[in-house]
Amino acid sequence: MKQFLVISSLAIFVAMPPAKGADFKKDVLPIFESSCGKCHMQGTSKGDLSLDADKISLTISSSGAIKPKDAEGSELFKRITMPEGTEHQMPPKGGRLGKSDVRAIKEWIEAGALLEAASKPEAPKPPQPVLGDWTNVQGKTITATLIKVEGDKAHLQMANGTTYPYPIGQLSAESQAKVKAFMEASAR
Repeated sequence: MKQFLVISSLAIFVAMPPAKGADFKKDVLPIFESSCGKCHMQGTSKGDLSLDADKISLTISSSGAIKPKDAEGSELFKRITMPEGTEHQMPPKGGRLGKSDVRAIKEWIEAGALLEAASKPEAPKPPQPVLGDWTNVQGKTITATLIKVEGDKAHLQMANGTTYPYPIGQLSAESQAKVKAFMEASAR
């Protein structure tokens, strides 16, 4: 019965779905510092494993102790999920990591074991409105501000604040070129 409990405990750790949002510096490094630091940090690398922030990259590879995107195949993950009392369990002797710590490490490895947070691409900035003269195909010109383009309509705002969605195809070639430049600026 005891053996079944140990195996089912291990299954809970291994089968846990990864949590969202693990970041090396914010989530994983503090775990390493508090639970692994004595043997694997601050110049100590027991078993040739250094988890110091400036050296850990040497252990992250397809053949290293930390295999990016493969927590189950990573020796580090195998060791922290070994049953209590197993010869090579980490941390050794009663220093088990909590479920949330194991989950954070698993998520970090599965996400690629990145040491720097992936930067989110900036949302494109809307282009500046274009004040100018707009001529239609009949030759009539108005002064207005192009504020946006939706579909085949150029939204032109008059000085009084009224906005008109004007068909781009009804503008002169020169005015269409200004709309096109505005749209290209929007795509950046």
